[in-house]
Amino acid sequence: MSQNDATYTELLRLKQRLKEKLDSLSTQCEEVEEQLVSVNTTLDLLGFRGNDKMPEPLVFDPAQVKGLTHHQALERIAKANHGRFKITEAIRVLVAAGMISNPKNAYSILFNTIKRVGKFKRVGPGEYGFGGASLAEAAAK
Repeated sequence: MSQNDATYTELLRLKQRLKEKLDSLSTQCEEVEEQLVSVNTTLDLLGFRGNDKMPEPLVFDPAQVKGLTHHQALERIAKANHGRFKITEAIRVLVAAGMISNPKNAYSILFNTIKRVGKFKRVGPGEYGFGGASLAEAAAK
């Protein structure tokens, strides 16, 4: 038996052990996920309203708004979300893109941008969309 054959044999054994370990760990992960779902369901049934939820992922890629003005970025976010956007989500995207350096000022910056440009109309609490003719233009694009 040559040295290459011995090396192949050792590697094949290692591969088999790693596959077995992966299967074992996958099974354990599935069991833990099922238990977590059970605990969350029980907490919901008991009326627990904690704030231990994971932060929601960004609804828009911040890289797509780099280099744009604030109102151009808001237009792009709105177009990606069927002509609407929530101002809190827009703030998260613009801060992540580095367009707004201080998140404390972000709401007033975007509110003033929305009022100054005049393309957006308030649709609901904290939610804006294209107003009138701008909505038809956004749908056409």
